[in-house]
Amino acid sequence: MLHTQKPKGKFEKKKNPAPKPKPKIEIVDVYPEKHQKGILATYHIYLIDKDLDIRGGKAFIKEDGKLFVENPQAQGTDDETGELIQFPVVSFPDKIYERAFRYEVVKEVRRALQKKKLI
Repeated sequence: MLHTQKPKGKFEKKKNPAPKPKPKIEIVDVYPEKHQKGILATYHIYLIDKDLDIRGGKAFIKEDGKLFVENPQAQGTDDETGELIQFPVVSFPDKIYERAFRYEVVKEVRRALQKKKLI
């Protein structure tokens, strides 16, 4: 393809891409790791604009000397595409709300499982 030609298909650029979000993050604390070899520290961050605590992140120094930061996450498989997906593990700063949230989740999941006759 010549540099003057427009790319086709999935490589075509969007005319007005949406601006990338800039999360507002506060570092609550960084904890030096003493027990797990290879981990420099763990950290606790607060996502200000979403009112979420994210705990258990890990910071490593790789063999090449570069910093590698791993957010706490779980993974699963997308049922439609079969692709591996990752999602963050979070907690709420308001513990009363978090308990109410967990109670409602249990109640609603139980209801959904009963509806599908899985329990």
